Amino acid sequence: MFVTNLLKTPLFLVGAMLVFSLGACASPTESAVINTPTQAELAPVETEAVVETETPAQPTETSDPIVDGLGRSEALMKTGDLDGALAALNEVINLDANQAEAYYQRGKVYISKGEMETALADLSRAIELDSNDPRFFNTRGTVNMELAYMEEAMNDYNQAIAMKPDYSEAYNNRGIAYADQQDYEKALDDFTKAIELNPENSELYTNRGIAYAQKGDYDLAIEEFNRALEINPEDAANYLHRGTAYVQKGDLTNALANYNKAIDMVPDAPIFYYYRGMVYAELNQNDNAIADFRKVLALTQDEDIVADVTEWMKALGATP
Repeated sequence: MFVTNLLKTPLFLVGAMLVFSLGACASPTESAVINTPTQAELAPVETEAVVETETPAQPTETSDPIVDGLGRSEALMKTGDLDGALAALNEVINLDANQAEAYYQRGKVYISKGEMETALADLSRAIELDSNDPRFFNTRGTVNMELAYMEEAMNDYNQAIAMKPDYSEAYNNRGIAYADQQDYEKALDDFTKAIELNPENSELYTNRGIAYAQKGDYDLAIEEFNRALEINPEDAANYLHRGTAYVQKGDLTNALANYNKAIDMVPDAPIFYYYRGMVYAELNQNDNAIADFRKVLALTQDEDIVADVTEWMKALGATP
């Protein structure tokens, strides 16, 4: 009954986010996801910044207030205290307005706060002060991408890669830029290069899988999500991605199994119920579909999702 509606749903609608890599060239742990507001609400399995559950060790005090301020801001960022980190960086900049690292770090704080134009200004200032650090270009590229400044983003990624040819994060991010422009072959080349440089980063396989799926190569996409789950079996988003690839193949049994697993892992993520509800509807399990759609309405107020779920429920003869 609902095959057409289900298969018209864009692959990875809302739930899929290519994972941007930020920060130090050699550290895959310093990454962030640039989300639209809707995506951020509907994808609690992803985080804007690395937040440690344990209190990090306090930075060692030195006789240099600038070094101390930078160390303090980094420690505060790790605890999620963005305002505290911002205050520490402002102090550093007040002491020395030519500290490129301080502008870079402050730009990252503004990214985490969602203040992209302000982040862009700080990252550009960092580059004015030090044009030899590939981290600055890579991170500014992610901000330009978020602001839809595609040419500027590509220029930044190209510069970062030219400066550091083994910069896995920059290849990953440029791949995202290519995918955004629907140049999937170049995107796949960049994701593959990123994986060659950093083969144990599950997010890179996720991104390559999404690119394959966007290209229509669903079997290859599933292989990538399988690899990502081998590396990080706790990432519920990959069950969503893999389930949706199975939907596109018409294999609703495997799709349902993947959505069930995602819900078991993250039971308060509305996007998981949203996708499972559509599969239940396609399988004519209307009571289950309606129950899932009611769960979505209980978990999110996103206008687009609410409107879509309401339409589904009416088609199933249920009152939202």
